[in-house]
Amino acid sequence: QVFDPDHVMVEGLFMEAEKMAYRGDSIILQLNDLRGLVSEKFSIEHFSVDVSAGTRLVLDDLRLETAQSKLHADLSLHHPVLQPDMRQLWEEAFALELKQARIGRDLAFFLPLLNEYWPDRQDMPKDVLLSGKASGKLKAPLMEDVRLLLPGVLEAGLSGQLQGLPDMEHLAYDVSSLKLNTRLSRLMHMLPDVAIPEGIALPDTMQLAAEARG
Repeated sequence: QVFDPDHVMVEGLFMEAEKMAYRGDSIILQLNDLRGLVSEKFSIEHFSVDVSAGTRLVLDDLRLETAQSKLHADLSLHHPVLQPDMRQLWEEAFALELKQARIGRDLAFFLPLLNEYWPDRQDMPKDVLLSGKASGKLKAPLMEDVRLLLPGVLEAGLSGQLQGLPDMEHLAYDVSSLKLNTRLSRLMHMLPDVAIPEGIALPDTMQLAAEARG
């Protein structure tokens, strides 16, 4: 079961805002606390952020806490999001610092693709940990010290750059640092559609350090 935007339930909503202003082409919001039940699967225990949206978008000190997840990030995007130009958007500069992201089952409820490869079983990790920085143009993000951790399954880190977004068919990449440490047997359980040829035995663990371009 995943999030269905056509069936949203909100209960017990509490909001505390220090400042809210709308001037037609800009919004300023200092949200100190937002709490409530959004669905049977997702309750917000704390959400706070400073928002400035005009000629550019700034989300400062965004903090989200739920029963199973936690998010802390800063984001700036040089684009008028209230009057977006989708043709120009991918040319715009941005900066994202994901200071902490612990994605639990409740937040994954909103991410069908993640749910597809994350079986809800006792032997699978209870959360996904993610951190890192990205900046530059949206079409060519430069990633710095991006770290992904699935406890007991996978630990990965990379730095590098992508070119050509959002055209995935012509996407180019230049990964200056890629490190991977995984328990293959547990990872294969998360990729049920990956067929291992008969007669091939995989090692229990694998470590990889590499550069990649293509």
